[in-house]
This record gives sequence, structure tokens and C-alpha cells, in this order.
Amino acid sequence: MKLFISYARVNMPFCQKLVQLLEAHEVWYDQKISGGQNWWQTILEKIEWCEGFIYLLSPDSIQSEHCEKECRLALKMGRVVIPVIIQSRTLSPQYLMHIQYVDLSKGLDDVSSVVNLMSSLFKAEREQPTNRIKPTIEDLSFEDSTPPKIDSVIIKGDHISLPYNYIFKLKQRGLSEQTRTVYSRWVCDFLENVAGQPHIAPQKRSEYLSKIPRNILVENLSIAQLNAWLGMQVSEGTNVAQAKSAILTLAEMLVEDEIIDEQSVYKLRTKTSISGSYSDKRPRKILTDEELEQFMIVSTQGESLIEIRNAVLVSLLLVLRTGEAVQAKWDNITMVDQLTYFSRIDGNQIKLPQITVTCLSRWRDILLNHSTTIELNGNIIRRFERFGKITEYGVSKNAANDTVSIISKKAGLGHISPEDLRISARRATELNKLDTIF
Repeated sequence: MKLFISYARVNMPFCQKLVQLLEAHEVWYDQKISGGQNWWQTILEKIEWCEGFIYLLSPDSIQSEHCEKECRLALKMGRVVIPVIIQSRTLSPQYLMHIQYVDLSKGLDDVSSVVNLMSSLFKAEREQPTNRIKPTIEDLSFEDSTPPKIDSVIIKGDHISLPYNYIFKLKQRGLSEQTRTVYSRWVCDFLENVAGQPHIAPQKRSEYLSKIPRNILVENLSIAQLNAWLGMQVSEGTNVAQAKSAILTLAEMLVEDEIIDEQSVYKLRTKTSISGSYSDKRPRKILTDEELEQFMIVSTQGESLIEIRNAVLVSLLLVLRTGEAVQAKWDNITMVDQLTYFSRIDGNQIKLPQITVTCLSRWRDILLNHSTTIELNGNIIRRFERFGKITEYGVSKNAANDTVSIISKKAGLGHISPEDLRISARRATELNKLDTIF
């Protein structure tokens, strides 16, 4: 099968390894463009030539105008498009939501995932129409034939996945031990809250930052993510200028080692803000199916009344916005084809996943057997008074945020927000996978 692979520059090592696995097919990717060629014309010709178009999905590739245009052209020209997620927390673009993706986020050593890809290719090859005339380059509009803008962040290093010794680089710069300690703390916080890395204890930061994979550093150094993270610091009243300085110093080091382009640092420096305008924004994290399952397993492990109530709360946050979840009423739950919740925000009946139904059932039994003989009306989620007394009053949005944050860190997922949880669950629902996960 003739295959075209579209990918972001930062993901070239992954692409090259994948090409080796696809030796049974005729594969083309743009590293094969030689000097002097009209690069966009060559790409158009290769999209026309290919039978299958593999789109390697990562945070960088889905933000790449270049990759998006290649993919949209492949769709227009009737080629078989196979989205392949190669990095966790990557959400398939809206225009590809109707196409089943292949998940290689665990890497090419994961046999079942590789087999899934090979099966998808075999099926696509077998179902290739033999007599259908597909659109050619001549059928494209002028706009389609016009090359896209070159992606703004240029990855210069050939070994982007190798470990990076951040601690050694700090010492090379002659920074004091106190400054190195402070910068290390900020970089660890950034990676925990933006890249989803586990929380690193202070005594282990030097070891961790001495061998951090370069791709983790590069893939998360974006203007949007840095702004969002700085907004978190603003809202928490921390030293934002110091935090920004630590991340920009890291970016400058990556320029010195020719891992990223100098223009990228200029944009980070000039287009990030430390004002309060970003205080309500947080870096978005999309959980994988495995991470979503791990989160819910941890949330439902407790046996105390508060832990059981918190399990109900986070199970509601899978499908409801934070404000609606904390104010959810028993009267809004109805039985149609399955248990549903009537949303007063948009007037829709929202189907409740099985994990939510299970948690609600357990919580309902507790309330009915409670010594105060609470009737099943009013708030579903309720506060506790001293000695474990359940009240009729609901909890706050801050309580929901804290609950999700505590559980996510126990699950080893770093910090996630209720919004992250809901969007992750919605993604799984759209792929008809939410109930199968649990």
C-alpha cells in the first residue's frame, strides 16, 4: 500500500521508527524532499500518489497549519485517512472525529497497538475501490494549491527524545545554588501542571531534571500553555515574574543546544503575560482512557462517608459542568431508556454513564439509611458537619476543584481540573468508549 505520513517536526524520531515497521508498504514522508525541489508541489503530488494517509497526532501536529492542510487535502482527494495518536492527552481534531483513530501513545513497543495499526492498514488496503476515479491535483482550487505557512517552532536537534541534563546546564550558567533550587522548583511545577508529569519531591528534583526527555520539554513550551500556567500562579498569589524567568531560562538553554529555534523563545518572551487576565485559565489536560480509568478507580476506593460522597461528585463531573454538579438535584434524575439527568443549563437530558449510576445508587442507600432520615430530594452532593453528620446543604465549586485535584494527584496524574475531567469523558463518550472504560 502506498502511504503518506504527516507529522510535526518534533515527532520525527517516532516517524522514522514507524517507517521501519511499515517496510511491507511503500512509505513516503517529507524528509525525502531533496534540495531545490518545490516542496509544496512535491507534497501535493505525493498526496495524489498515496492510497493511505497516516496523520501522527500530537499536541504539535494538531496545531500545525502544515499538517492540517495536508490532512484536509487527503480527505478532499478521497484518500484513506488513518489518525494515529502518538502522545497521550492528544484530542483528535474536530474534523477527524468521525474517523476511528489508532492509539500508539504507549509507543511502538506496545504489540497490541501496533497490531491494531497493521490491521487498520490491511483493512484499508483490502477495501480500496478499483474503479472509482479520485480527485487529482488538477481538481484542487487555487486556495488548496497554495502552500501553508511554515510552522513557527522549528526543532533543530536530531535527537529530540534523548535525556536533557537541565541541572548541568544551570551550573554551566554560573547561577547560584539558591537560584538553581528555585528554578528547578518552577520547572518541576510547570511540567507537573502542563505536561502531566508526576509530582517530584524536593529531594528528587535534581535527579529528575538531570535526565528529563527533551521532547517533554519542547512539546509543552508553547505560548498558550505558558500563559495558562502563569495564570495559575497569578490566582495563587505566587512570584509570577520569577516563575516566568525560570521557564524562559529553560527555553534559552534549548536554543543554545540547538534543540529549538531562537524565534520560538522570542515569541515566548514577548507574547506571554503576567497580568491577571489569564488568572482564570489553566493548561488543558486530556486524559487517556487508561488515565481516566485510573482516576475513577482511585476515586471509588474509599469507604468513609466523605470518600463515597466524593466518588459521586467526581462521577457527576464526568458529564456535568462544575456549577451544575455541585448543585445537582435528585428531582432532575429520570429514567428514560437509561438513567438520565435533566440539565437546566441547556435543557437536555444527559445520559449518565454506568460508573455514575453505580455511585449514585450506593450514595442513595446511605442517605436512606442515615440516622437523620433524609428524604431523597434537594441536593445530591451534601456537606458534612462535625462527627460525620450529613446536612441538606450543597458544597462549593472550590470544594469540587479541590476534590478532583486531590484524587488526580493520588492517581499519579498531577493536577487536573473538573473541566479537564469532563472534556476527557466527553471525548471517550464521542468514541463510544466511556462505559467500556469502567
